[in-house]
Amino acid sequence: MRMARLKLFVIVSLSLVLGPSCETGTEADASTTPTDTTGHPVIPLDGRGGGVIAYAHQPGPVSGVHEIYAINADGTGNTRIIGAQIGLNHHDWSPDAKHIAAVGYPDQTTWSIYVFDADGSNLTRLTSTTGVWDSDPCWSPDGTKIVFTRIYRTQGDRNEIWIMNADGSNRRWNGVEGDGAKWSPDGSRFVYSSNRSGNFDIYSSNIDGTDEQELTSTPFDETKPAWSPDGSRIAFTANAGGDYEVYVMNADGTDPLQLTDNNVGDYVPKWSPDGSLIAFDSGLPGDNHWEVYVMNADGTNLIRVTNTPAPATAINPVWRPRFLGQERPQQTAIPFAPEVLSTEYLVHSSLNFSPQSDELYWSALLDGGPEETLLFSAFDGVTLGWPERMLSLTGLNDHGPAVSHDGDKIFFGSFKPFPNEDSDSVFGVWYVERVGQSWSMPQAVTATLDTVRSVGQVSVASSGNLYFAGRSLGETEPKLYWSELVNGEYVASEQLVGPVNRADAMDPYVDPEERFILFASSEIGNSYGIIDLYISRRMGDGSWGEPVNLGEQVNSEHFERFPSMSRDMNYVFFVRAIGDQYPSENTDFYWISSDVLQALPD
Repeated sequence: MRMARLKLFVIVSLSLVLGPSCETGTEADASTTPTDTTGHPVIPLDGRGGGVIAYAHQPGPVSGVHEIYAINADGTGNTRIIGAQIGLNHHDWSPDAKHIAAVGYPDQTTWSIYVFDADGSNLTRLTSTTGVWDSDPCWSPDGTKIVFTRIYRTQGDRNEIWIMNADGSNRRWNGVEGDGAKWSPDGSRFVYSSNRSGNFDIYSSNIDGTDEQELTSTPFDETKPAWSPDGSRIAFTANAGGDYEVYVMNADGTDPLQLTDNNVGDYVPKWSPDGSLIAFDSGLPGDNHWEVYVMNADGTNLIRVTNTPAPATAINPVWRPRFLGQERPQQTAIPFAPEVLSTEYLVHSSLNFSPQSDELYWSALLDGGPEETLLFSAFDGVTLGWPERMLSLTGLNDHGPAVSHDGDKIFFGSFKPFPNEDSDSVFGVWYVERVGQSWSMPQAVTATLDTVRSVGQVSVASSGNLYFAGRSLGETEPKLYWSELVNGEYVASEQLVGPVNRADAMDPYVDPEERFILFASSEIGNSYGIIDLYISRRMGDGSWGEPVNLGEQVNSEHFERFPSMSRDMNYVFFVRAIGDQYPSENTDFYWISSDVLQALPD
């Protein structure tokens, strides 16, 4: 059944003339971009101008020798990711931005799907079927599967939509004839084109091929569809005017709108991660020469991104995915959302995530302290919301939240009066439980009360076991403690056993499987600054091993405190205060790839 039809392209056009008058980004060829001794640019791929774009660079007129490059959306930082030993094109980033899937041409006649790491290493072939071409790989939103087009060369280039696991296993046809399938943001549907009626129209279906809906039905060709990040719109190309132009329409095929109008071919539109921009390749330079351009999602503010000297050409742009709306760090720690999370309050705890990473929790000092409260920020799939206070916590001096494995509880430290009037403790662990869209009133974890005088940042393992820093009544420096959850009850707190507690230790974050613990210390030695971050691994006997400094990629001459990790364990987060005071107005959350942990000695 047809939900909507693109009626013969009687369309409102923005009449955007893409020509020499368009704004041009900073040129990215060797004559204008600083390079190191290897010839690679020194300008970082940090998302300048709206994000990072990977594209296929064809050095000369010979087809099939494409290389994959990446470039900031403003034209800076042009960097080759992988060369042309087999030729690679029609690529797609994995959702975690650690891998790229692409079409390879190992013998100039065979098309196969390959994957490789984002730095160009570990090239691996996933498909190799005689008599067919495999093209247009696209990762599922959860990164576990890849959809691709299988082309039957001996059957008039008939196209089928195939799905496989991300490692190339379990390849199967989903029952649909189509080309260039792209996953919807929620992973439930595909959008694709098909020429089964004699020309290409755009369709959508469930990933198993059911509930197919024809979105366009014209005598022209509509191809290369791509869903917007929020799933509400589809960008595509069509040749209603004789040459291919970029269009957008609602996800049900209604309200088509032409964005480009320039009498040359414009192809392969791709949305930026925040949905505000569209990248595409265009023949505007002329002489069968193609470059990557970016424009606003309404067709305005055209910018030329690549500048490849002819006969080289640049095609097939794909945006690098972001995490929680932020451009991902690579080898160096960078601030995380400072314009949102650390603008109004002084951050004073780790950053904790809900299971779906759609809610962020931390604590901050109000008016410079000492009053402290818990904050949260909601992620709507595109941007982080402005910080809000947790309304169920009407008092102050609540610190260091930790979200449980199932997301139903938040544990934190607090100065609230404990129900045990005989206790000498002035600080303990409390928790709130999720009630619908809100949270319950705070309840105490009494097992944290009697032996530990103070509790700082709290961390909770998937088992429910609690980890925190504290001092017993006779101590002056904090140590790391834990309280085990046994039969639904927390037992009395105990110090962690092993070298981890040989010196001042605070701000713990425990791996959900309790294999290692991250923490801060100012007294271990071999440090880079005033307070550094360390890792201690759990030993076979249950004790915790010698602390290892996280190194100069994380630590600096300043304060580093409050480590944590993303739910997918791909990133390490921490707080850095620049200067000689903690906290200060120069205190922000930072983050870096968790690869930094893998490089450390055991």
